[in-house]
Amino acid sequence: MIITSVIIILREALEAALIISVLLAFSRYSKLPITWLWKAIALGTIGSYLLANILPWLSEIGEGVAQDILFATIHFLVVAVLGLVVWLWSNPSQTHLLPYLMLFAINLAILREGCEIIIYYTGFMSNADLLMNVSVGGIIGLAIGVSIGAICYYLLLSLRNGHFIPVTFILLGLISAGLVSQAITLLYQADILSSNGALWDSSALIRESSLIGQLLYAVMGYESTPSALQVSSYFCIAGIFLFLAARIKKQPDN
Repeated sequence: MIITSVIIILREALEAALIISVLLAFSRYSKLPITWLWKAIALGTIGSYLLANILPWLSEIGEGVAQDILFATIHFLVVAVLGLVVWLWSNPSQTHLLPYLMLFAINLAILREGCEIIIYYTGFMSNADLLMNVSVGGIIGLAIGVSIGAICYYLLLSLRNGHFIPVTFILLGLISAGLVSQAITLLYQADILSSNGALWDSSALIRESSLIGQLLYAVMGYESTPSALQVSSYFCIAGIFLFLAARIKKQPDN
């Protein structure tokens, strides 16, 4: 139970931690104020608690369809905001909007992942022994996720100026592509989209339920049995961010 808890909480925490670390490093590099970060964390935490409380009601609508659509919408919104961040960075007259966009993106990320964590722990509230075990596992998973986010943050800041923006845009592209893939999976579950089957099955190499599989899921939306729509959407979103990264003029190193 502890190992399972570690993997589940690590996956949820890491998704938010990566977005926070990349945007925080981006803000520091661009010499933007970081007061938006604390507001985003506070609003996201409060929002995740409120959402967790209304989710049981949403789950009753269309046998969970409303919940899947809501989470898919949050994923798409995060991707759209990250795309705006990348686009506005190259427009000096609009950089004042970046802190608000980053606040919104992190707020949504924490809202989504925090809600999942709260719901997970709610299921163990009636059993003190199990709650203790999953709490220990959750603390370990959270610590690992935050640590990976911190390492990512400092690694990005250690890059030379000429490499920071391209690498950051590539990371945001991978994160965004993964979020779109996850959103499509949710729409499949809600029967909004129909899948024609998987293009391949890589579960023999990396199982989604394994630690590595969950880490890859958090970082880049790994699916062992992706559909054609997921694969095409993934490369389309990643390609857009790569194109934007390639258009950035290399800046002189420090």
